[in-house]
Amino acid sequence: MKFTESNAFINVNLKNKDEVFNFIKDLNEKNNYADEKLVDSMKARDKTSTVAIGNYLAIPHCEYEYATSIKNNSFIFIKLKKKINWDGHDVLFVIALILNDNDQIDALEEIALSFSDEDNVLKFYKNCNSVEQINEFIEKQGEI
Repeated sequence: MKFTESNAFINVNLKNKDEVFNFIKDLNEKNNYADEKLVDSMKARDKTSTVAIGNYLAIPHCEYEYATSIKNNSFIFIKLKKKINWDGHDVLFVIALILNDNDQIDALEEIALSFSDEDNVLKFYKNCNSVEQINEFIEKQGEI
């Protein structure tokens, strides 16, 4: 999983999960990852069980039934300027998965490992200023 300037966004000023979903929707329209139902599927998945997993992270992803219609696998990394409340969880980071169903489970595991230590996540938030730092954090599975 590699992030670039085109799919990693640092210090984004979004106030709630609806604004996050709109941000993802705009990126989808610009980059044509999937059809216009992508964000609807992400919202439906979040409604079934929140995608805010703790340790300041939300991982929006599609319902598995929809994932087969993904055109271009991708990730979107968002470091929020300020924490938001997502279904009772404080969220500082959002990693949206735009992946077919075969790749979603592996990506979820990799991200969960990287964000498993709350202290390291908070250090990462404080110091995260570049795409290189994002990739290093994920590659080292959250070790700082």
